[in-house]
Amino acid sequence: MSKIFLISNSNHLFQFIKESVTEINFQVDLFLPEELNFRDKDISQYTVVIFDGNALKSSQMPDPSAILKQITETHLPLLVLLPDQNSILRSWISNIPTADYLYYPFDKTDLQFRLNKMLQNRQAEQTAPPPQPNIDRSLSRNIQELLSDPIHFNYEFSIKSLLYNLYKNLDLDIIAYFELEKQGQVRIKFSYGNISLPTGWRIPVQQFPIFTEAIQHRSPLFFKKLTKSDPIYLQIKSYFNLDVSSAMVLPIVVAHRTKSLVVVFQSHGKFLTSQNFDVAREWSDVISSVLCFQENFVPALSGSEDHKWRTSFQFIDHVINHLNFGIVIINTDKVIKYLNRPAANLLAIEPEAALQKTLPEVIGEENCQTIFESLEQKDGTFERPELRLEKPNGDSILVSFTITNFKDRGNRHDGYIISLNDITYSKELQEEMRRMDRLASLGVMASGIAHEIRNPLAGIKAIAQTFEEELDHDDPKAEFVKRIIKQVNRLDKLLKTLFSYAKPQKPNRQFISIQHIIQDVIPLLKQNLYKNQIKLTQTFAPDLPDLYIDAGQIQQVIFNLLLNSIQAIEGKGEIQVHVTPVTPQLKKFERKPFFRKITENPYLLIHISDTGKGIEPENLQQIFNPFFTTKTFGTGLGLSIVYQIVKENDGIIYFESEVNKGTDCYLFLPAFEPSK
Repeated sequence: MSKIFLISNSNHLFQFIKESVTEINFQVDLFLPEELNFRDKDISQYTVVIFDGNALKSSQMPDPSAILKQITETHLPLLVLLPDQNSILRSWISNIPTADYLYYPFDKTDLQFRLNKMLQNRQAEQTAPPPQPNIDRSLSRNIQELLSDPIHFNYEFSIKSLLYNLYKNLDLDIIAYFELEKQGQVRIKFSYGNISLPTGWRIPVQQFPIFTEAIQHRSPLFFKKLTKSDPIYLQIKSYFNLDVSSAMVLPIVVAHRTKSLVVVFQSHGKFLTSQNFDVAREWSDVISSVLCFQENFVPALSGSEDHKWRTSFQFIDHVINHLNFGIVIINTDKVIKYLNRPAANLLAIEPEAALQKTLPEVIGEENCQTIFESLEQKDGTFERPELRLEKPNGDSILVSFTITNFKDRGNRHDGYIISLNDITYSKELQEEMRRMDRLASLGVMASGIAHEIRNPLAGIKAIAQTFEEELDHDDPKAEFVKRIIKQVNRLDKLLKTLFSYAKPQKPNRQFISIQHIIQDVIPLLKQNLYKNQIKLTQTFAPDLPDLYIDAGQIQQVIFNLLLNSIQAIEGKGEIQVHVTPVTPQLKKFERKPFFRKITENPYLLIHISDTGKGIEPENLQQIFNPFFTTKTFGTGLGLSIVYQIVKENDGIIYFESEVNKGTDCYLFLPAFEPSK
């Protein structure tokens, strides 16, 4: 049976508690505060201490802080009964981690619930196998428990459990938790692994660059394969005396500040995988949430109403910063008063730097005018307004937005709430789908037209050839007949090209080296290159895999692309061809609709760049359309056929261009055989 050490001078309270806790198998002993001296009591037989705050009203009450200090030294859970919300005891117990409280009046159920909860927490701490809490608790379970009862949640024990499960589930050699200190150091708080790292060991952050980078940029670092000549390996070896083959450094960020680091090492030729990295990042986010709750909820219990509001705001700010869209709040003068992290990322500005700037300063006068003009539109407007924002690196993104009037508690107009959402990806995906539908429709139409034209054209040619045979060789009319036949042949050639677009031949795909294909194309273009004084350079990454394509079709694609580059260069110029494998680290295309496709399986990137006149932005969207051309002579079917061939070979083609600077063509081709 559990025993309660009750400190009170109220016999009525003693009887009430005694009757209330009998049902949950507790018994109570009463001790008067004025006669209390813990050092004279055998405290080890008790489970919980209950301190009656009303005893403070007694003139004979000794110094309550001295009694609380004695209770703290016993390491027993403490439940304080507070007479009102402004009780001074509330601030005194705020620094006691095992303390909880109840306000008068309370009923039997309230008391039983608190005592059971305190007993469960104490049993959990006593049964945990230090220093490795072998608790198999899922992430959702941790979060659910945290949200349901943040006051009683054991934060440090939870973090240890998370890291220990991560260590076991990922079969890690070493995982360590480093706390940041104000002196520019990190300290090992605890670690798990086959090689123990000394708890309390301090490392100056500036002397360990990977720690510095993770802390400052607040982003995780992943070193998949380390060699003994790698500087990162040498740093780890010099500090930890470990032969590390793979490593991760994951910053734990709370309210835009790095609070701690989770560091993972694999050794003896074992390597971390991308899946390991994704799981570790997920769990580090959970640890960030745990620390956020600890920082925002627990201090609020003992503070003033202002402090409670401030910490509640920090929590709300933490939640808003995890949304997947941006929020900007401005006052009536258009001065930015708040923006969340996604909004700061979209606007390419640090949150602190944006505050007190005006909205036009950050997004430009024209964009700001577009946003406020949407306020005048009636509800139910079909078109959703959009902005185009320029990034510092020259890229632009398309952003949808909404703007809402913001009113204060007195229902007075106090500013505006603007939401921002990056729709670049979805717009490009929609455009790609529309292009495919358009090309398919044009293909069907072109095929029908070609058939209808070809039959009468054959009749015209037959009649012309008959006339040619009947006319004398020196008859002046013979020249006109020859011209008719020549133009018919030209139309027939155009129709064959149109058939190639409308019904491309199914590719005969086999594995072949990209170097061989490009080397077969170059001789066909040598005369054009020499004549126009154009320099062609080629670079190939080492150990390139073979492509699984139709060699003849892709040879035609490369030929057309290089010929376009040659024709785009006026005077001397240069064309570069660079071939490299596609990796998930190809950040340039991570927001493109095709990024997942080219990274889920092996692909090669053939990058063709030229110093030609470039393509106008309005024309860049139409280059794959049939019969679209800016050339004086041309059918406008070349790139349309290229697009169809690339699609048939399970590839991707993408263009970027800047007028008077040149054009970049990115051709992605598969280096694997699709599963049947």
